[in-house]
Amino acid sequence: MNQPGKHDRKSEQHNSIAHAGGMNRRKFLVLTAAGTSALCTIGAADTAIALPTPAILSSTHVHHLTCEFMVDPSGIDTVKPRLGWQLAPEVHGSGQSAYQILVAHDPAILARDHGDLWDSGRISSEECVNVIYNGELLRSGMRCYWKVRIWNQDGMPGEWSEPAVWEMGLLKPSDWHADWISAPAIENADSFNTPPTPYFRTTFPISKVLKSARAYICGLGYYEFYLNGTKVGNQVLAPAQTDYSRRNLSHLLYPVRDNGVKRVLYNTYDITAHLHPGRNAVGVILGNGWYNQRARRVEGWMWYGQPRLILQIRLDFADGTSTFVTTTPQWKVTTGPILQDAIFTGETYDAQKEIPAWCQADFDDSSWPVARAIAAPTGTMMAQMAPFDRVVGNLTAIALTQAVHGLEGRIFQPEPGVYGFDFGQNFAGWVRIKVRQPAGTKIQIHYIEDSGLRYGQSDTYIVKGTDEEVYEPRFTWHGFRYIELNGCITPPEAQAITGRLVHTDVKKNGDFACSSPLLNRIYDNYQRTELAALHGAVPMDCPHRERLGYGADGHLSAQPAIYSFDMHRLYIKWAMDLANAQGPHSGFIPHTAPFEGGGGGPAWGSAAVLIPWYVYVYYGDHRILHAHYDVMKKWVAFLESCTNSSGIITHEEPGGWCLGDWATPSAIAIPPELVNTCYLAYLCKLMVRIAAIVGRPADVAGFQRSGRRAAAAVNESFFNTTHSSYSIARQGADVFPLAFDIVPPAARRRVLANVVNHLENVTHRHFDTGILATPLVLEVLTNHGRADLALALMSQTTYPSYGWQIALGATTLWENWNGMGSHIHPMFGSVCAWFFRDLAGIRPDWRSPGFRTLFIKPHPVKALHWVRAEHDCPYGLIKSAWRWHGNQLAVNITIPPASSAFVTLAGAGREIVQCNGKPLTSGTEGVLGIKREATNNRVLIVHVRSGHYQLVYRPDGVH
Repeated sequence: MNQPGKHDRKSEQHNSIAHAGGMNRRKFLVLTAAGTSALCTIGAADTAIALPTPAILSSTHVHHLTCEFMVDPSGIDTVKPRLGWQLAPEVHGSGQSAYQILVAHDPAILARDHGDLWDSGRISSEECVNVIYNGELLRSGMRCYWKVRIWNQDGMPGEWSEPAVWEMGLLKPSDWHADWISAPAIENADSFNTPPTPYFRTTFPISKVLKSARAYICGLGYYEFYLNGTKVGNQVLAPAQTDYSRRNLSHLLYPVRDNGVKRVLYNTYDITAHLHPGRNAVGVILGNGWYNQRARRVEGWMWYGQPRLILQIRLDFADGTSTFVTTTPQWKVTTGPILQDAIFTGETYDAQKEIPAWCQADFDDSSWPVARAIAAPTGTMMAQMAPFDRVVGNLTAIALTQAVHGLEGRIFQPEPGVYGFDFGQNFAGWVRIKVRQPAGTKIQIHYIEDSGLRYGQSDTYIVKGTDEEVYEPRFTWHGFRYIELNGCITPPEAQAITGRLVHTDVKKNGDFACSSPLLNRIYDNYQRTELAALHGAVPMDCPHRERLGYGADGHLSAQPAIYSFDMHRLYIKWAMDLANAQGPHSGFIPHTAPFEGGGGGPAWGSAAVLIPWYVYVYYGDHRILHAHYDVMKKWVAFLESCTNSSGIITHEEPGGWCLGDWATPSAIAIPPELVNTCYLAYLCKLMVRIAAIVGRPADVAGFQRSGRRAAAAVNESFFNTTHSSYSIARQGADVFPLAFDIVPPAARRRVLANVVNHLENVTHRHFDTGILATPLVLEVLTNHGRADLALALMSQTTYPSYGWQIALGATTLWENWNGMGSHIHPMFGSVCAWFFRDLAGIRPDWRSPGFRTLFIKPHPVKALHWVRAEHDCPYGLIKSAWRWHGNQLAVNITIPPASSAFVTLAGAGREIVQCNGKPLTSGTEGVLGIKREATNNRVLIVHVRSGHYQLVYRPDGVH
């Protein structure tokens, strides 16, 4: 199926992030007081790495073959897919000078070292990611077997890799032979209530020897697919969410023209092993999902219509013939035990209405009515190449025996018939219960966040009265830490309650740890929050109250997400959501995508520029910039159309919101006009780069002029030359112009001095910023030599701070500094990029993207004893770690094959540096594989090839 690859996800990967609860305020403050100077055992051993023989070796070993960034994918619809591979990670100084790719339609042909679809020949190139297939035209359903060999940096050829495979999906509308079908029509199309969940089935014979079988399916909103009584695949909540179709929006909170591009995603499965000779049964259960979401209407009435299904099975036989099984109006449909399902409110399941063996071939469905043909969604059918949602782990429950209270009120109060359970952390998913209760017992499961808020989330299970019964919902999810069970006749046991961790299944590919328990907790809380908010391949604001793909929330947490997880295909998909939501004439991009309402301002729509840019920078994906260039250009033009005569952004679309920064500790006072015009200037600077990359030289000068105009407008309207400050000189007012390079060069030092003075003497080393400015504060301070002050901000335990929240028991990040609102909100997790980029110093180079060339620029501070981070980039694993030994600093780095790095050592300009145990001199640089790039009184910069390096020196001037 179209999956992220053959990594076997283990629940332990998530459970390592999972169990953070149980730290009270006293214990936490004692740990933090021991503080950043005490050595924490977490990750300490990893900062001392075994060093190889320094001589540069050679390797021709190739592994980890990918197609469209997946391992052996099925059902892709990219006709020129991108191929990639990695070189052996254990070899020092390894690189690639050339490659050859073979692609064949038959593995036997490939085994003879022949590529009948493509033989690239020997291509002189160092590139081993984003290599575009350039062979025969690919057709629907085609399987392509491929392998690669390389010539290393010395020109030595290697052996062929192990073979890999990819399979095409359905590339043309005419490839679909199935009908869209649904249950009988809903009488009142505007009713807020939804009918019971429909069950569909049919049977088909297999009378010949089956060679292979594929299923292509889309069920809107969600589906579960069964063959011969067994569920196909381990995905949940499929397919991924999009703007599916044209719809009649009404009762909107504010006017929005929903006239963007529509698309629908289908999924592909290899079902060969599910089928057998004779008669086979296929069944599908349809949930409402986002397609028929009617429970939450505060943003407006936005449902698309009645759930609908399309399914096409292709059977290929050993004799060379093929046949299809497709959805038609002759399929049978009925309703069963799921009386109600809704994303926001939950599911009601009556086990007494279960239909035993409903998806077996010998089941008698003669009493079932037939389905009906229904109109197809207007969206274009496309293969889902983003990862699925899955159940990725389990949490154990602890029974609550006394009252629990949260910031926003009572969480749980024991009383007869009411039972509470605690999972130790906030997370997204649901619970699985095992019960033995009398028939007809109605058990209500209420889901409660640690704030005490329930957000209307509950599931209901009606017992059928057999022996042990097991229940978990199908077509909803919740955000919670606690549950409350009502209605049990006999008390349930804790071991019968399991928390099910559910989110879009993105692989863990980065980690950070340091000697500060507080920073480690912040990072752990961020990871939990980020994962809890990923659903339907959309980065959402939260998993309970709104569940919307807010642009600002998404792009703010994008960089720490990329450092921590494999987000490539998810962000490709979400970038398309953002692009599809754009108004074709105005260029306006709504604040959420897929569009489901929600307020914001220019920083929200700017995700349509920032997300493609991050995908390019961190993954080396040039194609996304070409694909989205016109969208980005139209968005910048829209923002320019929203300026007044002074060049200041004053509005968005009529009747819409135009927020600036958001969620400051006190009332928002920073002018939105300042924030939004700074964003315009920043986007123009990025568009200068992007226009040059995609080959639009005529646009470069235009974006340069627009950027200068926006910067001049900010300085003219908001800069106080007397005080060298902007606007209110707080809440990030000076930080935005500094971070976006708007401040006149002659004034930068004075403006920075105001920022430092404000933080030191007014906020007393606390943030007073909202979601947009907070990460910029750390960036500005660090880039100007005050990483120590940035660390002080992150290390506070009094309000407002991350530490204050953790001291109150936070296991995830909060929406607001004061704890009001959602307690599962990833937008303030933006600061975790600083851990990787600045403390550990792992930085991509946009001129050589995807970490083909990278920067290692750590910012050691005396208040931390050690730091380590790693990130699995397209070329392999990058590591950066440093540790103080008295006044000496040891910096350990690992650079993956086919990459190189510029390493900046702060305060090393006057010091003798040892590399891998040898003094770094002109006589040893070549032996060590190092080239000195620059030296001054403050820094030493060296260029290193792939391998492991330990650099030891005595820094000068480090705070």
